[in-house]
Amino acid sequence: MNELGPEVTVYSAIENTTYMASLKMVNCTVKQNRARSILISTPKKVEVLDNYFSSMMAGVRICGDANYWFESGPVQEVLIRGNTFEDLAIGGHNPQAILQIDPIIGKKYRNNGYFHRNIVFEDNIIKAFDPLIIYALSVDGLIIRNNTIIKTNTYKEIFSDLSQMDIQNSKSVIIENNVYKGNGLAQISITDCEDVRVGDQVGFSTKIVELPNKYFYQN
Repeated sequence: MNELGPEVTVYSAIENTTYMASLKMVNCTVKQNRARSILISTPKKVEVLDNYFSSMMAGVRICGDANYWFESGPVQEVLIRGNTFEDLAIGGHNPQAILQIDPIIGKKYRNNGYFHRNIVFEDNIIKAFDPLIIYALSVDGLIIRNNTIIKTNTYKEIFSDLSQMDIQNSKSVIIENNVYKGNGLAQISITDCEDVRVGDQVGFSTKIVELPNKYFYQN
């Protein structure tokens, strides 16, 4: 049995990575679920392709914490492509995003590295009544491209003061060729990020703002 190093303290979270699974989810339907449609938390390869999601909270949630729910650790390779998301986020104490990457990291630790890596969200169709589509915190390698966002009037907006995309404390981010169909222009918020490339979009404001989500975990 190997000795634990000095970096392991009584507050350390330890996980057995031997049994981590890969995931390939294709042509599935997840709807009328009280919580998020799916929660991803594995460092192995993940593919979410050509599915239909319509749940009460987030569409795809990628979390990670050792504070309360203990929802495992970081992802390393995730592809979310060709899915349809329709009128999610009608429930939940906080706003829920279609792609919600929200590891529980206190503000004072957010410049110490990146929690998740290599997430691609492309060629999806999003029909949403509330503004927030992407919330991403602490990702090294995030691509958001070729998605179509259609504003619906199925429900009244709940969190109307949020940007459609909110990227925080991340690195190597590409946002390009997305289309927004709705009243006014969609908005991209970038906060404390490096190496961000925002290409051409349709229906988006060309002005990048700094409007971080004030409702999510802020300790």
